[in-house]
Amino acid sequence: MNRWVVLTSVAGLAGAAWLFGGHEPPSPPPAGDRPWEVTLAPDGSSRALGLTLGRSTLGDAIARFGKGVDVAMFESAGRPLSLEAYFAEASSGGLSGRLVVTLAPEPAVLEGLRARGAGPRRLQSGSLRYELDPRDADTVAGLRVASLTFVPRANLDEDTVRARFGEPVERVPAGEGQVRWLYPERGVAVTLSGQGREMIDYFAPGDTARLRQLSTPAPAGD
Repeated sequence: MNRWVVLTSVAGLAGAAWLFGGHEPPSPPPAGDRPWEVTLAPDGSSRALGLTLGRSTLGDAIARFGKGVDVAMFESAGRPLSLEAYFAEASSGGLSGRLVVTLAPEPAVLEGLRARGAGPRRLQSGSLRYELDPRDADTVAGLRVASLTFVPRANLDEDTVRARFGEPVERVPAGEGQVRWLYPERGVAVTLSGQGREMIDYFAPGDTARLRQLSTPAPAGD
């Protein structure tokens, strides 16, 4: 996921909100969707921020958080092409912040989106960004949500995270002085930073590839 690209380079990513009809206000948030409330279903799926990973679609996310969304494809060295939706304003359980929704199209669908879209455009990070063809808006809206990354505006310190999520199973260095607290049985990873860049990742508990990515320590000095 290129979520750091999306979350730290907003000015370069604000060109596609028109794809889904502008900045229409979201629906009232449902009860019980606080960021630390993750529900596990018997089939192994999880629900967070009012969305069920692997079942809810981008259309559901738009209904939940509003149409002010920027959707694009990203590619970087060592990471495959991904399709992500960025909500600059997202509120869940009384906590506001920014949200990245990573979608899960089939490889052939993703390549088709890239072939019909525009780009690439190289970002300051070195990653490549591809724009979507507006004619693919309905297709993209129907794609399922693979994972979520929520960046609350309120600062989350260790005591707050421990009180809300409990003790992590593991703590791993995440680069730039950050530490990632892992809760694999719930499909949650909380990245703590002394610089106010905390973020919460939600992924399917059975997604071993995503867990491996999140649990790999960043190189020393990164």
